Amino acid sequence: MSYIPIIAALLGALGGAVGAGFAAYFSARAAFRNVQATNIAQATFKKAEFRQTWINSLRDCMAEFQAYGTTPNVDPRNEREFYRLGTKIELLMNRADPDFEALHDAMYGYLAADGLSDKYRLNAAYVELCQRILKREWEVLKSELERNTTA
Repeated sequence: MSYIPIIAALLGALGGAVGAGFAAYFSARAAFRNVQATNIAQATFKKAEFRQTWINSLRDCMAEFQAYGTTPNVDPRNEREFYRLGTKIELLMNRADPDFEALHDAMYGYLAADGLSDKYRLNAAYVELCQRILKREWEVLKSELERNTTA
């Protein structure tokens, strides 16, 4: 009796089992990497969503603050909302931001303004400063999205 066909069948079955094991391992590894990439992408998009909401809130506060600061015949020093907006802007900003001190000074400039011409004189610098801050934050948001979605 020849054992060659039996050994060949056993080796074939063993080879098939090993091959199936390798296929299952690589398939599971690829699935895990896909889930991991999906989780990273979802976390990145959620973080971007929070950051965009923060940028929108900061922009709205900056605009409302400027409106109180430059409205004719309104003394912002007597407006509670003016102070609330100023405080909110300071709380929303990072003190380590390179423009934080300039923004702080520009905002307090509205308090020291004496008359409409002073208010208007402060306006352009304040708006340009706010645009620079918002643009920089938008660029940070975009770079985080690009870095985490192309990786």
